[in-house]
Amino acid sequence: MTRERNRLQANNDHLATEVDLAGSEILDLQVEAEAKVVQIRSELESRQQSHVDTVSELSRLRAIHSTTLDDLDREIAACASSDRAAEVARIELSDLQVSLQSSEETVDALGQRVRDIQEQHQAAEQDRKDLRLHYEDACRERDAARRQLSIVANIVGAPPLTRPEEEDPAAILRLLREESADTSKRPAPRYLTYENPLEAPSKNVDPLNLPDPVPPPRPSVPLETAMGSALLTTEQQRVALAISKLGGRGREWARTCGTSVETSFPTWEQWKQQLSRVFAPPNQAYRVRARFLATRQGKKELEDYIQELRTLIAGMTVDPFPEAVTVTVFMEGLRTGVARTEVFRTHPTTFEAAVNVALNAEFNFKSS
Repeated sequence: MTRERNRLQANNDHLATEVDLAGSEILDLQVEAEAKVVQIRSELESRQQSHVDTVSELSRLRAIHSTTLDDLDREIAACASSDRAAEVARIELSDLQVSLQSSEETVDALGQRVRDIQEQHQAAEQDRKDLRLHYEDACRERDAARRQLSIVANIVGAPPLTRPEEEDPAAILRLLREESADTSKRPAPRYLTYENPLEAPSKNVDPLNLPDPVPPPRPSVPLETAMGSALLTTEQQRVALAISKLGGRGREWARTCGTSVETSFPTWEQWKQQLSRVFAPPNQAYRVRARFLATRQGKKELEDYIQELRTLIAGMTVDPFPEAVTVTVFMEGLRTGVARTEVFRTHPTTFEAAVNVALNAEFNFKSS
């Protein structure tokens, strides 16, 4: 950027020097043309005056002295020579007028050149302003990325970045991906999941056979929806419906926890807490957060990528990420395309605003 700025400054100085030289040349040509015109007019007036004097003298002599016809012929010949001299003077004046016209054309050409130089100077100034604006935008984007990614590093417990080469956002995201990769190598524990709450399950679902290693964030949501539609108001009715929808180890655990279901699970909240304590993996919150930080769009459709992020965000309702971190992860995960370009151009402050910008850009691109 410094070299480009110096080059523009040198071009501006060179253009200013050319403008000054052109202006001085125009002034010199104008002064010279005016001097020539004055000189020619002066000579013409003197010659005309001489001719007038000659004619007057001839008339006076003819009136006073009665000379011979030879003398008169000689006088007439002298007058004719004066007329020829006047004609020559008129021709010279015409030549000077043509020269003056050419000088005026030269002045017009120099004026056009000066205007072209001024336009080039204005274009160079505009380019310099545009470069300055792009540089300031790049600096703001860099500072925003550093602030947001430092928040991510503090949340996930990453060590502080002390080396200069690790102060960029790419180094922070690379560190988070490495931590996520280490976490994904651990054996995933079995966890309990609810099946369709409107149908009795035949067996427990094994998450190890699913492509997604992260357990569902809130498996009790569809069951609570079914409870609301069935108008189950008491705590025991809710617990009984939940136990009836379990299968395999979940149902066996619920029926062997105590002497009776009423004493083991007196309230619906206690039922959910004990169920989560027994079957949910101990590091579920960390796994969901690590999966969220490592999520990328890749070859997925934009809608699928957004839904995956929303599912993971729903699993972090207890201790969610700040909005700035969520927006940063979404922007960094977008693949190169019109959606990523538009989101980075507008820099939305909320996740939903960033999603709307990306979806609108993708829709406009596909419909164009």
